[in-house]
Amino acid sequence: MDGAAPGWVSYAALGVAGFAALIALASARISYLNYRSSGPRLRLQVEYMSKDPAFSRVMMGFTVVNEGRGDVSVVSFHVTPYGSSKPVLVIDNVEGDPLPHRVSGNSQESWLANVLPAMRRYDAGLRDKSIKPWSSWPSQIYFSVMVGSGKYIHEKGAQFDSRTLIADAFLN
Repeated sequence: MDGAAPGWVSYAALGVAGFAALIALASARISYLNYRSSGPRLRLQVEYMSKDPAFSRVMMGFTVVNEGRGDVSVVSFHVTPYGSSKPVLVIDNVEGDPLPHRVSGNSQESWLANVLPAMRRYDAGLRDKSIKPWSSWPSQIYFSVMVGSGKYIHEKGAQFDSRTLIADAFLN
């Protein structure tokens, strides 16, 4: 014997090293998930509120829900054609806290907006072909919110027809 360890000892060391690598990988994954959950996680909820034919208004309620722990700035609300991820128009007539507005973690803020002027601009853009939606339903839209990082959060549930909203403003 030359004093070398038996062969099974080197396999045991290799097994322990492999197990340590798996534990380190699992720890890195947990750290990454913890990092992701600590930032802002946003949802946009949009609901049809009311119409006011006397003042040519169609009011929509926008609620930004921040389910994460980090704060986020709400910059503006937008009209996005159905089937697209890029907004085409800014909604100008927003009532509530002035924009940009900071939304704290685990909270929500709401605004009201008269979307009729934006719907008219959208319809005019469809007619003069300056707005070219990807969808086969060009008048279908949904709403988005732009946050301080420049990202857009899209409303997932409801889509609206711009021409129906325009017509609805004048029906009693």
